[in-house]
Amino acid sequence: MSSTIEKPRSAITCIMSTKHTLTLRQADAARADFALIESNLEYIASQLAQRPTRGDLPKTALGIIFCSAILTTLFVWIAWH
Repeated sequence: MSSTIEKPRSAITCIMSTKHTLTLRQADAARADFALIESNLEYIASQLAQRPTRGDLPKTALGIIFCSAILTTLFVWIAWH
């Protein structure tokens, strides 16, 4: 088995133009912006993790229905006796 390097199939080269290079101040500002975005993203992820899951909602609904039935039965039983 020979070790060969394949040439890219397209004619697009990966040369970066000089018009998109950043100064040190721009790079530092971009780093600060990315850090702020990351902290906001972590906050949003923590908020989403606290939301109830699909399985929690039916349990909560059944609990409310059951408690309402018991309280209504007790109220009727106490009011008529």
